[in-house]
Amino acid sequence: MRLHPSVFSFLFSIGSEDKRISQIYVHSMFLIFLMGLIPITALLYISFVYGNLYLLLISILVVSLLLVPISIFLPAMYLRKKFIYRINEDFVQKKFKGFLDLESLEKKIYIEEIESVEFEKTSLGEIFNYGNVIVKGKGKEIILNGVHDPEGISAKIKKFKRESIL
Repeated sequence: MRLHPSVFSFLFSIGSEDKRISQIYVHSMFLIFLMGLIPITALLYISFVYGNLYLLLISILVVSLLLVPISIFLPAMYLRKKFIYRINEDFVQKKFKGFLDLESLEKKIYIEEIESVEFEKTSLGEIFNYGNVIVKGKGKEIILNGVHDPEGISAKIKKFKRESIL
């Protein structure tokens, strides 16, 4: 089974585990915000030169309604696709492919090494049925952030664990 985190849960869990990934996210957010600031600055300058109050209000609205949400969601949508969670009868794996797939971070726990599997949902996660699955084993921990149906996924991992014991 191959999974990706959802965009909203990715936003809420950023920086909780991998510092390098949160740095990439913040840098992407900042660059997109700066790229959007150029046309907004031009609009503000034109409205100031011509004394047009309506153009000034429109440019402020564009900043608040478009630029800020775009600079938050665009990097999250891109980075969430870089996370790959693999769950099968042999192992649980969390993999992050970096920019242009040059850099890769990987965590893997074999089913035999798993000591506990837990899941957690926030109140928003209860409504949309997503949350985190925490897999612990032999000094390792993998957090599968923002997966759909965390209860079902943790049950599946526990099933693989039971079958490996038999």
